[in-house]
Amino acid sequence: MHLAFISSASWLFLDRFFRMGLGFVVGIVLARVYGPSGYGSLSYVIAVTSVIGSLASLGFDDLIPRDLAAEDREVARPDAVKTAILLRLGAESVSYLFLIAFMWITQGTGPLFWISAVYGSYFLLQATDIVEFGRRVDGDFAGIARLRLSASLLSGGLKLALAELGFPLITIAYAMIAEYLIATLYYVLRIKGTLNWRKAHWRSPYAKSLLRRATLLVIAGALGTLQSRIDSLLIQRFLGLDALGQYASALRMVELFDAFGIVLSILFIPEFGRRKGLELDRYAKKAYLGSILLFMLALPGLYLLCALFPLVYGSAYSEGQNIMPWLFPRPFLYLIGSIRMGLLLAEQYYRLIPLYAACAVVTTLILFKPMTNQYGLEGAAMAGTLGVLISSFGLDAFINQRNLQRLLLSPLALPDLIKGARRFGPTPHR
Repeated sequence: MHLAFISSASWLFLDRFFRMGLGFVVGIVLARVYGPSGYGSLSYVIAVTSVIGSLASLGFDDLIPRDLAAEDREVARPDAVKTAILLRLGAESVSYLFLIAFMWITQGTGPLFWISAVYGSYFLLQATDIVEFGRRVDGDFAGIARLRLSASLLSGGLKLALAELGFPLITIAYAMIAEYLIATLYYVLRIKGTLNWRKAHWRSPYAKSLLRRATLLVIAGALGTLQSRIDSLLIQRFLGLDALGQYASALRMVELFDAFGIVLSILFIPEFGRRKGLELDRYAKKAYLGSILLFMLALPGLYLLCALFPLVYGSAYSEGQNIMPWLFPRPFLYLIGSIRMGLLLAEQYYRLIPLYAACAVVTTLILFKPMTNQYGLEGAAMAGTLGVLISSFGLDAFINQRNLQRLLLSPLALPDLIKGARRFGPTPHR
């Protein structure tokens, strides 16, 4: 296995696990200090802003790294970066206004509205992420990790201090956006220092190409985020903020293991874009096999966290422990979903991408009411997990058999993975 690939993966895992671990610790403190209702309020705001924020991203998290890594790019890199930044800034401004309008219509001008207004301002700080995408393609994962870790540490410390000192919940929202602000300021300075912003040009043909290709990705991203948050939104709507706080505490435990999927998607999407035909097929099977092995390694950790749940959150969150086992399959489903997304992008099957999330959302909506009526809050967890499970394997069986075949045959790649481990790394840049 290439040393560069191992180094990249190590930095990404360190970054994700540290930040998710810090977020986990901070989340526990916030849950204990503000109680299930307050923790439910934060969880609801995060859920709503995540769904609307997915529109602001324009799907660039997937498109731009692939474009910058491709050898057949038709526009100079500085021009591509500047064009993407301006497009995203416009989308983020519109999305923030939409968030404000949505919360005002649905929640009035109460606490949830003001917390959303503060926290949602991070939309306006993410246009400079385009610069980070370029650093990913260049393999500067160590630099990215150091920046993100520093920003997360400062923001996390601020949240802990505010909570322990008894400050109101809205101050936590200010501390949350501090993490985004630090990264944005750094990338603004980097743009001025290295990108030569004034000499870079806006390229209308490339902008049109991005928007054309991004349309389905935006829909897919919004549906994908809605898929991951639909259960939280439905719980707030039908069971209340207190129940959402219980659910969010269990979900927070399980989401620690989503780092695997996040890291693999960052690593594999550019690599899928560099491969075609049988080479891509072999690489996909190895990626799926890696996902299976990672999930198997994660299972003992999931059971351990479930056993420790009462000690972590305290007696006020007794319902959360009962919910956790129904959420266990989600990290695995997230892993294979991330790989499927990368493959669909590489093979340019853009129209298939939104269908998976749409199916999961619809299935969850159908199952939610009957399952919560019968099983209460546990039924909400069941409905959400079943929605993703049915969508993932059901659609593969009907419309994407090739992907299902890659997944089912991935264990056969184990000998090849062992014998040819060096070929598992990324293709060297020429």
